[in-house]
Amino acid sequence: MREARPAVGLALTPNLHWAMDNHLIAPGPDHRWHVSPTVDALVPDSRWLCELDEQPLVLPRDPRWQPDREALAWRLAHLQR
Repeated sequence: MREARPAVGLALTPNLHWAMDNHLIAPGPDHRWHVSPTVDALVPDSRWLCELDEQPLVLPRDPRWQPDREALAWRLAHLQR
């Protein structure tokens, strides 16, 4: 029997979850956050997203629960361009 594990499995705040669902941010297979170029850093409400760009992901310590790199690559490929 195959052990179940989450595909991405990152704990997110509601704001991060919303931004990821709307393809404004994506956790990448490089284990860093990526922000869509459509996010305007000059808009004060968007500044926090821009500051997230290239920041490292906070990963589970146990490797069994770390995100699947293919799932992360899919997220990154679907980032708004």
